[in-house]
Amino acid sequence: MQVLYEDGHLFAVNKPGGLATQADKTGDPFLLERVAAMYPGYGALGLPHRLDRPVSGVVLITRTPEALVAMNMQFASRSVTKTYWAIVTGAAPSSGIWEHRLVHDGQHHKARVSQDAAVEPSTVRFKRLSAGERYTLLELVPDGGRFHQL
Repeated sequence: MQVLYEDGHLFAVNKPGGLATQADKTGDPFLLERVAAMYPGYGALGLPHRLDRPVSGVVLITRTPEALVAMNMQFASRSVTKTYWAIVTGAAPSSGIWEHRLVHDGQHHKARVSQDAAVEPSTVRFKRLSAGERYTLLELVPDGGRFHQL
């Protein structure tokens, strides 16, 4: 784990794949606990967003309750843009939009595609960054932050 940025309000931390962002029922070590151990005395660390355990990437961690409220407002108003890179098998078009109606299956901790028109669509804009014989590197920009949207 590497701290990429820090100031009096927040940390930007590079979370490795395989590490949970926050505590879960497994009891495994998690990112927030590791940051708290590195910076004792910051009992008010907060998570305005998360990354799934298998995913690596930058996670913002707030240092104060006020910073958490401010960051939560920015995520809720969608003034924060999240960009992901993914390596996928096969070829992909140069760019486009994927749209699905996703519902949260809490029993299996998965997202399922629904045919119900009443379910609000979930969209992801994508752009091909590079392509090889077997794999393609994509840039993904989700609209919002739905459960397992990517």
